[in-house]
Amino acid sequence: MISKENPELKLIDSKMPSVRQSSTATFRNVYYANPLTGKIEGPLDFNSVDNIIQVKGKAKRTSGLDIDCTGLYVIPSIFNTHCHLQLNMPSLVADLSDIRAMKKHRNRQQLQVLTDLRNLGILNVRDAICEDLRGNKELEHRFSLLPFGKVNIYQSVVVSMLGSCWTPERSLSDRLLHSVAGMEFVPYDDSNSGAVVFPPDADEITVRGAVDRAVDERGADFIKVYEQRHHKVFFKPGAPLMSLKQLDALCDQTRKRGKKTVFHMFSVESFRRALASGADSISHLPLDELLNDEDLQKIHKDVIFEPTISLALDLSWPRSGSPINDSPELAKLDNFRREIMPYLIESFWVDGLKNAVRKGYEKASSAKFKLFGLKNLSAPFEYHEKIITTGVANLKKLISAGTTISSGNDGGIPPLTPSSLWFELKLLRMYGGLAPEELGPFTLRCATVNSAKALGLSDSWGVLEEGFKAGMIFYRKNPLENPDVIGASPYMVWDGQTLSRNESID
Repeated sequence: MISKENPELKLIDSKMPSVRQSSTATFRNVYYANPLTGKIEGPLDFNSVDNIIQVKGKAKRTSGLDIDCTGLYVIPSIFNTHCHLQLNMPSLVADLSDIRAMKKHRNRQQLQVLTDLRNLGILNVRDAICEDLRGNKELEHRFSLLPFGKVNIYQSVVVSMLGSCWTPERSLSDRLLHSVAGMEFVPYDDSNSGAVVFPPDADEITVRGAVDRAVDERGADFIKVYEQRHHKVFFKPGAPLMSLKQLDALCDQTRKRGKKTVFHMFSVESFRRALASGADSISHLPLDELLNDEDLQKIHKDVIFEPTISLALDLSWPRSGSPINDSPELAKLDNFRREIMPYLIESFWVDGLKNAVRKGYEKASSAKFKLFGLKNLSAPFEYHEKIITTGVANLKKLISAGTTISSGNDGGIPPLTPSSLWFELKLLRMYGGLAPEELGPFTLRCATVNSAKALGLSDSWGVLEEGFKAGMIFYRKNPLENPDVIGASPYMVWDGQTLSRNESID
């Protein structure tokens, strides 16, 4: 049972934690797990004023909160660099009753996600892609009304050629799919669309103009490049990629606008194209073949990889005729999935959707890949199933090569949510090929300093130093020796203005 194997994976309390607010706080006698050194410092005092760490060392007594943290360990607040805040689909193989439940409980589920992010200390998230930008703006507004701090949301906007994987020609079936899923149908030229398109034969000036529109009109924090030769949803082949000239113009204009590019890819071809164009972040893992030594040598020091290995929980399943059926990595995943699924459902989904998530798990584990019980949806599973074989092999290559890995779980792809980051970190440890003594420092770097770099926040987040943001997570156990605590329910979280305490961990 998970209570024995992973005692730190506790159910998240659905009730509001104990909350105290102040512009000033001092935390005394706490041990600091430093992501940069992978070592414990202290005991130390930290003094926070107006969300900034003013003192690290020995702090004088001041007004505001003054907390004795003897016996506690602190890390910087953590990140989810790749998630989908608006996706609340309980299953990829949903039936009509699941869709009805999703529409009925969407607002409650989104509120739970926001609450869980804050309570777990995930204070910065990047929404990797969305159809309608108004949804995330509404989420930010709703969060501002809650009495226990905030989570910072950074928005990616797709810039792509019309007819590509993520930006197909709009059709009646596309409208119908949006309607069934309860999603707004937003034309690409609408300022609320999460995608800006240009013609397939666009010249450099037109591509640069599309980037400018994404920044100026859509408010993009990041420019998303969706590189995939299979169309979304039903994964039929034939989706075109933009030309190298278009890609170079897109990336160059993104840099000139002071923004970063994020590349979606699942192939070695697109991996190489991303590196050649100077990608800032590369999402997912190549599944079609193994990276070679030349590929690894071409990785520049500033590129960040977000493997989203927890997609294997969603998409890698035994099925008749599958080439991965005999994989020991799949067997290990199946055992882990059976162990954690009840806890994932219970902790991260509202009551009205738990049964739909459970049904989706049972269908997928029985290889029943039908949408609404009618439409064969096996293609997405077949396309992604090698995450657990070829993907894992490439993950080990990237880690062994010393690349920078961030923590993004693709939450919103069911059954994961944006707040269920623990599973990504756990699977990185399970499949990363790391030595036991490396597990704690690696997990801490991924979730903090590496992810701050991915979001362009290295000068303000990711470490606990004077002048940096005062996002802090407190644990009763040493996170370097017990990395399972990272992403699980903490003892306390301080976001610079609000202290929340999980009284169930006393």
